[in-house]
Amino acid sequence: GVQVGEIHLYTVVAEANDKISIRLTELTGDLSLELYNPQRTRLEGSDTGRIDRTLVESGTYTLLVKGYAARTTGKYAVTVDR
Repeated sequence: GVQVGEIHLYTVVAEANDKISIRLTELTGDLSLELYNPQRTRLEGSDTGRIDRTLVESGTYTLLVKGYAARTTGKYAVTVDR
């Protein structure tokens, strides 16, 4: 799980033009989800636990999950579909 201020990182290897759907499920608190490209530039963020995007380049993308409110208890699951 993740606590307030804590950060968890995940990587996804993708090809150019892959359409991905990222979901945080089983949420038990307030979590933020961010997607970074292979150069580690932030592409998108979501406080709803959902990102849908077509990736423009091949490489390793990074997903960042962090807790941002006092009531965050940290339980969640990450799913990535193509």
